[in-house]
Amino acid sequence: MIPLPAIRRILVALDASHGGEAALEAAALLAAHMEVELAGIFVENEDVLRFAALPFTRETGVASAATRKTDRQEVERLLKVRAGLAEAALVREAERQRLRWSFEVRRGRVMSQLLADAESEDLLALAREGALGHGLRAGTTVEELLPGRAGAVLMLPARAKLAPPLTVIYEESPPGAAALTLAGRIARGTLDGVVRVLVPVPPSPAAARRIEAQAREDLARLPVVAEMKNVPCAPPAAFAAAVRAARPGTLVMGWNAGLARALQSVDVPLIVVRPERRAHRRRH
Repeated sequence: MIPLPAIRRILVALDASHGGEAALEAAALLAAHMEVELAGIFVENEDVLRFAALPFTRETGVASAATRKTDRQEVERLLKVRAGLAEAALVREAERQRLRWSFEVRRGRVMSQLLADAESEDLLALAREGALGHGLRAGTTVEELLPGRAGAVLMLPARAKLAPPLTVIYEESPPGAAALTLAGRIARGTLDGVVRVLVPVPPSPAAARRIEAQAREDLARLPVVAEMKNVPCAPPAAFAAAVRAARPGTLVMGWNAGLARALQSVDVPLIVVRPERRAHRRRH
């Protein structure tokens, strides 16, 4: 059995930005085809509230150009309005896709709250851009989003949508096999039912043949149509260029911090999965 977190919920960070809307739409689509709950979380950004309370903070009106002291109560009111808009958007998507849904408002630092709420059974969906700190800041790494725990995360570029071809970066490892399994689960219900598999191979012909054979063995277990192609595994720039040339619509890969960093330059949705570590039993 290929190890894979039992994803039971798509957890999406909500805000009123275009990036947040795209992340919600993508999360709802995944939830519908994976038949799991759609869970929304809106975080009242603690840093924004703290900044608004400082005595020297000023705001300038867009139309009037008039400057006035920032009012913390007004900022809190604005956050509640945004939370209401986010919940309404979640309900619309959930009803459109006929999903079970939940919504929570938390206060704190956005990324800390999201990671605190996310469990190993969750797929965390985040826009790379968002309002009030809800998006991924520049330079956010997969290590920060899956810090030493099992789970999965979807990183969505601005205005991007989940689209075919669904493309898996396959490695000869438990995370690589888990990515293939997750892609098969997604492909059965969404996109075009086809999984394109890119296999990063080392220069050694013997090693390349071994990895190709394992990829074919794992592919044979999936009830989907699959296409396989080799790409160079190094250097990172060559790997990213080869992936870009394959013109993926949506990328899925197992936990590999180096490859994930290289792929963040590829401007398509990226799902990274980190399986549970299996305990090894000692034989007596």
